[in-house]
Amino acid sequence: MSGHDGMDRRAFLRAAGALAAITATGCTRAATVGTGAASPSIAGGSGRLPLGFSTLGSPKWTWAQTLDFAAAHGFEGAAFVEIFQNCIVYNDGVYNSFTDRDKEADAQLHVKHGEPLTFGADKSKGLAFDAQSMTLKVVDARANPGAVLVHDETNRTLAGLLLALAPPEFPVALGVILRQPGQSFEKAFYANQPTKLVRKGRVADALRQTSTWTVPAR
Repeated sequence: MSGHDGMDRRAFLRAAGALAAITATGCTRAATVGTGAASPSIAGGSGRLPLGFSTLGSPKWTWAQTLDFAAAHGFEGAAFVEIFQNCIVYNDGVYNSFTDRDKEADAQLHVKHGEPLTFGADKSKGLAFDAQSMTLKVVDARANPGAVLVHDETNRTLAGLLLALAPPEFPVALGVILRQPGQSFEKAFYANQPTKLVRKGRVADALRQTSTWTVPAR
């Protein structure tokens, strides 16, 4: 994701702080997913998908847009792993080659399942498979529409090729690149807990069992 119009860094940190406080008090609840409908608004007091992030930044999408997109596409949670947001202190200009407004059309490839991998202001460029180099190549999508690949979010090989695209020769692929349905982290975690993290005893009782010893005073 790229960041221009969403929220500034101060607003982002306020939102992140509020989210952390809510999570700490246990007042969050997951939204129902898989229905194809967007989840209700946080402002209305309703819950959304579980959210995690490992890189602070200001995404172009708002929090609500990001979580609604995930819910509408059947995901049980969302994580911000890498946010293409400029930081004048640590990475000033690093992402400009594909996040600047005047370069977005040619430098970003927004993939959608079942649709051709085309980009450019007029969608005149496309990605095709080069059998000799076993990599992707840019072709004229209008002159060679049959050569343009169609995105398949279940194809791991295609996902690897898309993730390997390096600017400025190729666009940066954005969207659902690979979908692998599976159990969410928290469900898998609790499923393997015999007591579901419910305390069944006391530490003091465990310390007073047979494996105890006395340390003599000096």
